[in-house]
Amino acid sequence: MWMVVLNLGSPGLLVSWLMKYTDNIVKVYSTSMAMLLTMVLSIYIFNLKPTLQLFLRIIICMMSLHLYFASPNMFVQPPDIVKALPEGLN
Repeated sequence: MWMVVLNLGSPGLLVSWLMKYTDNIVKVYSTSMAMLLTMVLSIYIFNLKPTLQLFLRIIICMMSLHLYFASPNMFVQPPDIVKALPEGLN
């Protein structure tokens, strides 16, 4: 009985802790990473055969994680700032 209570209560506590210190998008990404971890474990434990669709989903999820958490300077180079010299110094 106590294992059922712990099993059902612990995700609620983890989600509330996660929402206290982060934003909603991190919760969505952590849920998708938990699904990926479950998929990897089920392949090894239950000998499931992964499909092409599964690998495409994994790649899309990993790319979106990378795009969300990467710094903006990684994708766009900031413009060079050139200061003009005053007219009398030319």
